[in-house]
Amino acid sequence: MSKRTSRRSRSSRSPSRRHGNAGSSGSPKIESITIIGRRWRDKHYGNTYNTAEIFINGRKVHKIPFGYGYGSHYEDRAVEWLIENGHIKAEKYKSGGYPTLHRLAADHGFHHESTAIDVPRKRDL
Repeated sequence: MSKRTSRRSRSSRSPSRRHGNAGSSGSPKIESITIIGRRWRDKHYGNTYNTAEIFINGRKVHKIPFGYGYGSHYEDRAVEWLIENGHIKAEKYKSGGYPTLHRLAADHGFHHESTAIDVPRKRDL
């Protein structure tokens, strides 16, 4: 058996094999992260609220609950959750924020996609 075949078989037997872009929770290498946000604007007060669903390698891993934020803030909240729950390794900036999803994807070598749906009713979040 060649060394190459031997390495491949060892890695396939080890489900906790980690990649540099992953944390310490024992999950497989991250190939892609998709974030689907939903935004709703409270017309009376003018505030915008959002939720987000996070998919890793096509599998839904979490739904970010209802929270305040406009624009792409749903993406920032999702990235924060991914980092704080050990799916991606990253350090906070001195200003207190985390790197963007685009920056993390470039640094760790995974595909990323993020989109938002503006919904007409709060209950659609």
